[in-house]
Amino acid sequence: MSYTSLHDHTDWSNASLGFPDSINRFEQLIQSAYDLGLNGIAITEHEIISNHIKVNMFYKSKD
Repeated sequence: MSYTSLHDHTDWSNASLGFPDSINRFEQLIQSAYDLGLNGIAITEHEIISNHIKVNMFYKSKD
């Protein structure tokens, strides 16, 4: 069975407001998705778009 999680947040989501949506660190989120065998995840942050750069760097460091 394949699964892709389409709504995930990290500890950066809404962090500037002082009330984050999540306590997940992106490294742990991606590693957990990989360990579970997910086909993909969508990180849907509020107020930030820079995590995609960190995610790409983390992914490339695994090669």
